[in-house]
Amino acid sequence: MRKFIFKCFGFSAAIFLSISNLGLANDTFAAMLDDNTMKVIGPDGTVQNWYFHPDGTFSSLENVTGSWTMEGDILCTLYGERTKPGCFSLPTGKAIGDTWNQVVGSGKTLKVIIVKGRQAR
Repeated sequence: MRKFIFKCFGFSAAIFLSISNLGLANDTFAAMLDDNTMKVIGPDGTVQNWYFHPDGTFSSLENVTGSWTMEGDILCTLYGERTKPGCFSLPTGKAIGDTWNQVVGSGKTLKVIIVKGRQAR
């Protein structure tokens, strides 16, 4: 089991993911893993590009690094000086090229896009 927790656009999000030979429980997260990009667009139009790695770590184009976990459909991320993970439910059935609105714990709605490859700004 891996743990992943991140904070983006002023919200904490955490997801727990079971990995068995990298057979992920959540197909949406599997599509974002490793060489693809989770592009997140905030309500103010700010864009962040997140890269999730199979070893339970993540990084971003914006120089944020941390760790992740996922259990079922709940993703958790932890980074920086934060001592508490943020978590949210990730939808299933999404693939490269798909876009959806994700409501996070702060009540903000973010636009999420799974982009093939490592994206620049």
